[in-house]
Formats: sequence, structure tokens, C-alpha cells
Amino acid sequence: MFKYARVMPSNVYAIKKNNPGEYLMLKSFLIKEIEDKIEERKYMICPLMAGGD
Repeated sequence: MFKYARVMPSNVYAIKKNNPGEYLMLKSFLIKEIEDKIEERKYMICPLMAGGD
């Protein structure tokens, strides 16, 4: 998965065109990264103020 960390936006179209399977993996990797960042920010707030999941 770390190989997707350095993919340039200009290369994404080429991956999508030439290798649809790898493109789907790239897409799921990006979605997972975004979800992880949201989770990190969610817990940056004091748990008592946020309602403490």
C-alpha cells in the first residue's frame, strides 16, 4: 500500500486506464487514509467535551 503514497495526480489517470484493478486498490487506499484522518481529528478534542464515545 505504501507505493500509493507517492502516486502523482497525473499518474492516476494512467493507472485507471491501464490497470483498473490497481486503480480500485488505490481508491480504497485513499478512502481509508481519509477515514483515518477523520478519526484522528475526532479524538483530538477532549473526550469529555465531545460526549466521550
